[in-house]
Amino acid sequence: MGIASSQYKLLQSGQLSSRAILRLAFAPSREVSLCAWAAINTRPEIIYSGARRDEFGVNRLLPAAELALKQREIEPRTVARVLHYLGSDEAREPTYVIDLLSEHSANKQGDIVSELGKINLPLAKRIVAIWQTSRGLPTE
Repeated sequence: MGIASSQYKLLQSGQLSSRAILRLAFAPSREVSLCAWAAINTRPEIIYSGARRDEFGVNRLLPAAELALKQREIEPRTVARVLHYLGSDEAREPTYVIDLLSEHSANKQGDIVSELGKINLPLAKRIVAIWQTSRGLPTE
């Protein structure tokens, strides 16, 4: 893990730009990619900077976050921030969020929605309402 450990040290040192960290998150090397996601866990605003410029786009960020979450390499808090940054656009329906959540266990889904509720309650409520409707449950 020589290259990956040196990349990880650079990532943790704060010497790399948000753009460089996001590029590493999509690196072909699984070790380097996971190191980048570990850095993103400590600085989730990196996702915001990439999403704002739309340089990496929703279609690249969410699958990468989903893959990392499945491997337990990204914290639910970070996924919640990703969803907040990418789902804050009122014109965009949060169905991709529902799709992302449906891939995970009920406990993990609850953790993510709980964290999302702390930072973007309206989006969390919309997600829960869509979830309940899709399951035939009454909504408030």
